[in-house]
Amino acid sequence: MNIAIFGGSFDPPHSGHESIVTKALEVLDIDKLLIVTTYLSPFKESFCAPAKLRQNWLAQMFKGIEKVEIFSYECDQKRQVPTIETVLHVKSLYPDSKLYLIVGSDSYATLPKWNRYEELCTLVEFVVAPRGTFTPPKRLENFTNSC
Repeated sequence: MNIAIFGGSFDPPHSGHESIVTKALEVLDIDKLLIVTTYLSPFKESFCAPAKLRQNWLAQMFKGIEKVEIFSYECDQKRQVPTIETVLHVKSLYPDSKLYLIVGSDSYATLPKWNRYEELCTLVEFVVAPRGTFTPPKRLENFTNSC
């Protein structure tokens, strides 16, 4: 099984997020796309809308799209959850799956600061959704210019 993970605060979700999901479903060979709402981003100190509300917004936005699942793992923890922890959890649920991690180019630039970055690189294939001008490094999937 091929699974893409797309995480974020989604505070609020917007058309850019919708475009990323649509394009990922179009160009990636995936069986499932998990949209992971952070309870609180490790790079932020607060959020505007509560996690449950943000998840409800996403559920409405992606209602009826077969391969999309709003994945509540991080919100269920009620704390900041590093991406590596979420990836390891997904890996435990789907041990033989190939995992893609969809990130915006702004987040991609900060990846070396992420918790257990080197380990994360061994577990996922990064897919970058560009924001503005972005030249991806070699071997990096760059699937949309509309974000």
